[in-house]
Amino acid sequence: MSNEKLLRFVNFGFNYRNVKRFGGKMGMASNLNGLSQTGQMAWQAYENLDVLPEDFDYSNPDGFYQRNYYDEPWVGWLTLLGADGRLIDASALDGGSYYPSDANSYSEVLSGGIDAYDFNLSFNLIDAVYFGVTLTTYDVDRKLESSYTEYFDGGDYTLKNYYRTTGSGYDFKFGAILRPFEESSFRVGVSATTPTVYRLRDYNSAIISSFVTFEDGSTYEGSMDTFSDDAYGGDCYTDYTMIAPAKMNISMGGTIGTSLALGAEYEYANFGAAKLYYENGDENTVMNDHTAENFTAQHTLRLGLEKMFAGSFYTRLGYNYQTGGYRSDAWKMIPINSVQTNTAYKNIRSKNNFTCGFGYRGDTFYADAALLYSRQSSDFYPFDDPELEATSLNRNLMKGMLTVGLRF
Repeated sequence: MSNEKLLRFVNFGFNYRNVKRFGGKMGMASNLNGLSQTGQMAWQAYENLDVLPEDFDYSNPDGFYQRNYYDEPWVGWLTLLGADGRLIDASALDGGSYYPSDANSYSEVLSGGIDAYDFNLSFNLIDAVYFGVTLTTYDVDRKLESSYTEYFDGGDYTLKNYYRTTGSGYDFKFGAILRPFEESSFRVGVSATTPTVYRLRDYNSAIISSFVTFEDGSTYEGSMDTFSDDAYGGDCYTDYTMIAPAKMNISMGGTIGTSLALGAEYEYANFGAAKLYYENGDENTVMNDHTAENFTAQHTLRLGLEKMFAGSFYTRLGYNYQTGGYRSDAWKMIPINSVQTNTAYKNIRSKNNFTCGFGYRGDTFYADAALLYSRQSSDFYPFDDPELEATSLNRNLMKGMLTVGLRF
C-alpha cells in the first residue's frame, strides 16, 4: 500500500490443511475375572424399567421378542441388543449382569479425517504491528468399525458396531504479532480462536451374535442386526450441533545474531467447556454436565530453534508437549435411551513430539528434510465398570518428509 504511510501491506490468503487423519487399527485381549459388558446392558435396562415397552419381557430367557422397538425414542439400544442376544434377564431388576465373563477381545479400525479451508485477511502497520482475521471452514468424515467378544461359562457373544460421523464446521481466528523494538527481530504473538461450531450427523448400526447355555441345559444361538428390517430398517442417524472450546495462544521469538532463530509458543483450550445441542437447538444438559465433569483444560507447549551454517545450510530442532485434556477418572456415559452401543473408550494422556530437520537454500533450488518422533499413551476401557482396570495403550510414531523446489 505504501512505504511511508501507516498501512504498508494488505494480505489476502487461502490455505488448505489436513487437520487430522483418523487412520489406524488396534486390538486387545484380557481376562475379566467375572466382569462383563452385559453388566452395563443390565444397568441400562434397570434404569429404564419404567418406560420399556410392554412386549419387552426381560424376566424370561425365552420371552424376548424381536419387534420394532428399536425406533422407540425412550429405549436404549444397548438394552435391546443385550435382550435380543439373551444376555440379560431378570437380574436386570437389581442391576446385575447375567453372564460374568472370563475373558474378552476387542478390535477396531478407524478411518477418515478433518480437512480445513482458511480464508485470511491481514494487515501490516509500519513493519511493527501485524494483525489479521481468518475464517476457517471444516469438513468432517470419520468412520469407526469395532468388534467386541466376551467368553463365559457355556457361551460367548460378539457385538460389532459401525459408526460414521459427517458434517461441517467453522470458526474465526484473530491474531496479532508485535515487534516492539525497531532494531531487533524480537516479536510477540497473540491469537484467539472462537468456539468452533460443528453441524454433525452420526450414523450407526450394530450386530450382536451370541451362543448361550441356560441353567436348564437348553441353548440359544442367534443374532440381531439393527440394520435389518426386523429392527430399525437401516442405519440410524442422529443430527446434532457440537461447540468445540475456544483457544488462546501466545508466542515469542527472535534471532540471536544472524544465524540462530528461537521460538516458543503456548496454547490453552478448556475441553470441559464443549457443548452439545439437539437437532432442534435445545441444549443436551445431561451430556454437557458429564463433559464438564470428565474433561479438563488442554495445555500445549511448542519450542523450536533453527541454526544457519555457511549462509545456505540449516538445521532445526523442535519439541511439542500436549496434555490429554481428560481427568484421570473420566468415563464414557451412554444415556439409557441412547442409540449408542459401542461402550469402548480411551482416556488420552500426554503427548510428546520431537522433531529435527535439515535444509538448503540456494538461489533457485531449495530442499528441506524433517523427521518426527511422537509418543502418546492412553487408558483403554472396553466398557464402563468401576472395578475394571485400564489397558495401557502406547502409540509410538515416526515419520519423515522431504520437500524440494525451484524458484523462478
